[in-house]
Amino acid sequence: MWDVPWDVGLFGVVVLAFFCVGLPLITRRVSVPRKIDFEVVSGDDLTPEQTRYFADLDPALLEMGYRPVGDRRTLNMQGRALIRTYMCDSDPAIIMMNLMTSGAAGAGEHPMNYLEIITRYADGTILSTRNAEISNVLEDLPAHVIQEQKGTRDPAKLKLAHDERARSLVIHGPLYSRPEEFVQAFDDFHERWCLHQIERGLLVPRSDDPRQLRPTLKAGLRGIANFLNPVADNFTLPRFSLAVVLGLVVPVAALLWLGGPGSWVVARAAAATGLSPQACLTACLALILTGVGALVGHLFLGKAFIWSFLMTYVVLRLIGPAGAWTAVALGLWTGIVANWTAGIRERHQKLV
Repeated sequence: MWDVPWDVGLFGVVVLAFFCVGLPLITRRVSVPRKIDFEVVSGDDLTPEQTRYFADLDPALLEMGYRPVGDRRTLNMQGRALIRTYMCDSDPAIIMMNLMTSGAAGAGEHPMNYLEIITRYADGTILSTRNAEISNVLEDLPAHVIQEQKGTRDPAKLKLAHDERARSLVIHGPLYSRPEEFVQAFDDFHERWCLHQIERGLLVPRSDDPRQLRPTLKAGLRGIANFLNPVADNFTLPRFSLAVVLGLVVPVAALLWLGGPGSWVVARAAAATGLSPQACLTACLALILTGVGALVGHLFLGKAFIWSFLMTYVVLRLIGPAGAWTAVALGLWTGIVANWTAGIRERHQKLV
């Protein structure tokens, strides 16, 4: 028999539980409409938060020659979505601001707001440049070229990246769009996308409603793997570098300081409280890691718990003053704080 440490075994059990519990939730509760229904939204129907958001975005896009040509709300998707479309008379690319919440029944809502620049071509090729901070579990169409620009918030920089790639695709024949063509173009793309997912074995029609598609086991496995993958979704190198400093360097420095020059802090805390030095050291670490968790949660949102737990656990397990129980407990605490902080940030970003 392998001599596996109990905490490693516990981690394996937790991961296995994600698959055992998560797969049925994904395959039974998640659904995608075969055709997405829209309704036109007037300016009077926008919320104050949406109005303020667009009041900041519209002038920036107007400087680029883009004007808003319509707002549409989805009616039959899980979660909610509001799409504002921008067009330019002298540029075939359209710009779409997507304000969304995503989530299956019972799983909560998670906001996802992103800007996407799209150029369609005569041969069916599509170029998309977007700053969405979520990984795609399903598959893109073969002729759909996607440039992920996570962390790029400036619309002008996003458009610059789009134009640079578009120059290499000009031979495909870029198409200009009119506002009244939006729904038909969207319907054509979505139908092609649905058929591709069905062909790839990722979506199948629901038995109780063929107008809805549900994820297959293959898609569910991808979804769980993506959830557990810390470098998916809103991972960027600058965020990773800052997270390493916060999640690894800070705990290591704290441990070395408290065990050396700062040992007087632990000694005074023990004398004042009557607790053991070990308990006071753990309390000091918990206080420091609370700040670490809050900062990592602000950086990574959906991956906040995983990043905070893994980095804290690794540090404490390798050089911590106590055993595995303390490492697991403090790792969980840091992850909980990070997840709570990420939830606060998500609520501020929720616009629909």
